[in-house]
Amino acid sequence: MKAIKLILVFLLIIGIVYQYNKMGFVYHSTLARKESDDWLDHYEKAALCRFNDIQLALEYSLLLKKYESTEKSLQYLQKTSSYLLSPDIEFALGDVFLSIENYDSAITHFENVHYLSPSKFRPLYRLAKLYYKQVNFVKADSIADIIIQKEPKVILQR
Repeated sequence: MKAIKLILVFLLIIGIVYQYNKMGFVYHSTLARKESDDWLDHYEKAALCRFNDIQLALEYSLLLKKYESTEKSLQYLQKTSSYLLSPDIEFALGDVFLSIENYDSAITHFENVHYLSPSKFRPLYRLAKLYYKQVNFVKADSIADIIIQKEPKVILQR
């Protein structure tokens, strides 16, 4: 009896892993080939199935922004950020808010990226540009000073 239960659990796990991998194959291969008109639907199904896949979330939000609307991309990223804490998701949110010229929200998200991952330079660059666009030169200069004082990630050897 235990052997039968073990076999059933094993088959169930194999079925779940197969479905998970099948969804990954579907969205990668469909995007690469774009053979069908419903390739965005494949991404949507994969995003629902693989809700903790940060790379998929970023790809899907970019596709929504490019082919559907910025508003759909923003809604998806906000929903995703509610259960995934990721500097990449926060950065994408900042980019979307920047594209719709909501500078205050963009600043908030780029600051979140900086707090989540202080070694990254890109959020600081974006913050400096945003403060410069808002004609807040004092904050732009302070961000520029932070960038200058950071240790370089790659040191050139001569």
